Amino acid sequence: MAILEILRVDKGMDELIATHSTRRVMMEYALENGFITMQQDGINKVLAGEFNIEELISTIDLTDRL
Repeated sequence: MAILEILRVDKGMDELIATHSTRRVMMEYALENGFITMQQDGINKVLAGEFNIEELISTIDLTDRL
């Protein structure tokens, strides 16, 4: 089972990159446009019973969610 994080670079994100926007601004834009972080994808899979919490904790860093 894979835990994924795929960032789609559309025209809006391309503009943010080209204008050297901050990470925070880019993340806000991405989340508003359907981006799912690796942490959230893992949590979703745990809640769906596809992955267990121990595997998730050993695979990715969840400290920024605390």
